[in-house]
Amino acid sequence: MIRRPLAVGATALAALTLSTLTLSGCATGALPPGAASSPAPATSAGADTQTTSDACAAMTGVLTEVGEDVASIDPAAAAKDPAGTRKRFQADVDRIGAAVDELGNGRIRTAAQQVQAVYAKYADVLTKAVQDGDPAAAAQLLQAPKDIGDATRSFDDLCAAS
Repeated sequence: MIRRPLAVGATALAALTLSTLTLSGCATGALPPGAASSPAPATSAGADTQTTSDACAAMTGVLTEVGEDVASIDPAAAAKDPAGTRKRFQADVDRIGAAVDELGNGRIRTAAQQVQAVYAKYADVLTKAVQDGDPAAAAQLLQAPKDIGDATRSFDDLCAAS
């Protein structure tokens, strides 16, 4: 029945949206005094071309925008347009990926890639939950806020410690 996938998807999106609202405050980019002038250590591929502070600032802006965008998804509207919702969420994943590609700091790039990987994972889960109405995927989507929060906090911690 068509109603079931919409209900499952709407419930999953509501949980994701509400909890992402609380995560949009993560990735604040809080850096200790003097961090901006500290060059980043060299990576195994060669010397970094960006300070930790600059890399954190660049990535923090993108992660904040993505968090706010995901938090603004209306579950009812998303349930009516699951393909559009999936496309929007994938655009956010791609936005993170584009920012990661621009990073010139290996340590920050690695942490940002981990955040991107978690978002990408849940883009796929979102498709199953919203578009296919898969109850197991909807249940898995409820784990997204914790996983995204953990990855984002790890990124924040690395930036704050550098």
